[in-house]
Amino acid sequence: MDAEELLLTHAERFRHSVPIRLGAYWAFLGGAVLCTALQLYPMPIIAMGVVTLTEAVVLGLSYRAAAGSRLMAGAYLAFEGICQTILFWFCGDLRLGVAPIVYTFELINPGLYLGRLAHFVVANGLGALYSLLILLEQTGVLALIWSEVPVWRPDLGGASVVLVFASMNVAAIFVSETRRLLEGRTLDLVFAKQALQEHSAELEHRVQERTAALERSYRDVQRQSDELQAFVYAVTHDLKNPLSAILLTADLALKRNGGALPTECREDLGQIMRMAGHTEDMIRDLLGLFSITSTQEPADRVELERLVSDALTTLRPLIQAKNVRVDVGPLPACRGQPTKLAHLIGNLLANAVKYVSPIGGHVDVTATVEGDFLELSVSDNGPGIPEEYHERIFDLFTRVPETERSTGNDEPGTGVGLATVRQVVAMHGGSVWVESSPGAGACFRVRLPAIDSREIVER
Repeated sequence: MDAEELLLTHAERFRHSVPIRLGAYWAFLGGAVLCTALQLYPMPIIAMGVVTLTEAVVLGLSYRAAAGSRLMAGAYLAFEGICQTILFWFCGDLRLGVAPIVYTFELINPGLYLGRLAHFVVANGLGALYSLLILLEQTGVLALIWSEVPVWRPDLGGASVVLVFASMNVAAIFVSETRRLLEGRTLDLVFAKQALQEHSAELEHRVQERTAALERSYRDVQRQSDELQAFVYAVTHDLKNPLSAILLTADLALKRNGGALPTECREDLGQIMRMAGHTEDMIRDLLGLFSITSTQEPADRVELERLVSDALTTLRPLIQAKNVRVDVGPLPACRGQPTKLAHLIGNLLANAVKYVSPIGGHVDVTATVEGDFLELSVSDNGPGIPEEYHERIFDLFTRVPETERSTGNDEPGTGVGLATVRQVVAMHGGSVWVESSPGAGACFRVRLPAIDSREIVER
């Protein structure tokens, strides 16, 4: 691929030159009209207009051929040089300043690709046309064609020819060198752009390959996760029956033979019943976690006040038994899955009520809206949670040991509730954390998607 093909095609180069050519034609004629009107240099405007119009007409007729052929474009350049030389004949002594400028314009805007040698060929060809004009004037040929010389012409002869040739060759050097530098820079940019495009295409191909690999890995992990979840669910479900049988057998043995058994045996049976009952509770809560997180539910507007009210109704017996005061502030609506959010709020309130003291127990429920999210807070004045457990309590089956609490109140629990809360929050694109210290109570904060005021009004 040569330089011309990388920069512009011949058709593009010729097409770009046409508006500049036409503008130059009429600018030249307009300048002549202005000089005549100001009586600076009287010129035959009609003759100059005819020549200029002829250039424009020939350009229109030969446009397609010249745009499709370098040879035709070169022929039109030669024709244009002849027409301009004729115009110089009408310019009188102005031509000494006009000719080098107009000829240089032809070097800059030829309408086809010119190499270094071609610039000198065109420059000297235009100089030869000017020399022919001077020769025809000095031999009287033009005087025969045009009986009356329209303007005064100084007798410069060979001096003007030398001046035009010298100026045109200097212009050829300047234009060719400038074009070489500019085209070199342009070629560098073109090659850099091609390299960048190739590199970008390669990167895009790599990204597509990596994306496809990640999608395959994600599907494999998802499939394995589903299989593991199904396996755990099946095992957990199947463990219920043996545990129920163990619990029932131990209870019957204690009731039937309790009086005849040694104290140690009765205590062992009681321990078996407590451990089996606790394991049964864990299995029940774990099945509940699987049921909640695996159920597909469309997102909708959720009134948090109603969910809190329903949870407090369920917890009313425990609240009354422990004489706990529960204060609920104004709660905005949020966007989410109603059933899952109901379990989330139920777990947070159940934990708060469960761990507060039966004397002076207090639970606060508040919420604030921050941009696209709302922050729900459930705080209590219970025993508090040590800092090292602030993250771990959201793991499955993790509880704060009795020895780490500031009170000896070891309330029963399976360590599944807060794990359920974290799962539900993650499904909603939110976050959950706890702020607490031993003896200072605990405050669980949850960020959930909010519903903005416009949607509230619309609905």
